[in-house]
Amino acid sequence: MDWARFTERVGRRRKQGSVLAAECQWIAEPAVPDLEMWLRESGFELSAGVPSKPLTRDAAGQFITDILSYSLVYDLPVGTFGKASALSAEFLDFFSDQARFFTNGTLVRSLRAANGGLGTWVSLTGATFDTGLLAIDSSTTRILWFLENS
Repeated sequence: MDWARFTERVGRRRKQGSVLAAECQWIAEPAVPDLEMWLRESGFELSAGVPSKPLTRDAAGQFITDILSYSLVYDLPVGTFGKASALSAEFLDFFSDQARFFTNGTLVRSLRAANGGLGTWVSLTGATFDTGLLAIDSSTTRILWFLENS
């Protein structure tokens, strides 16, 4: 599977806003890149630090389905659930079962429900709304981030 092709397809699929994606691979384990430096080099502003809200693998999959199905700004459908769900499964296939997933808040539907319906987040970009996933695996760190302006 090719990360660049996958993220291009995600960008075409999501008709609202834009998508930022980056990948960092390393050889020596457990060497983990300096996340803050890597994210800044990848175009993130990080005024409030790196994404730190942990998600389970299942929650990460639901997160991707939600973000590909609904607008961040107006919470309106932006595509079909079936295609979003298939891309979500493909996203998870990039990572081992030991991968750890992080986000920046509770902006998507599945996380808002657990937060009393409120969407909260710490922005990583200059966009009005932004959210996504940071995934850290044994030899790869990837980020898939979604931006929308109102």
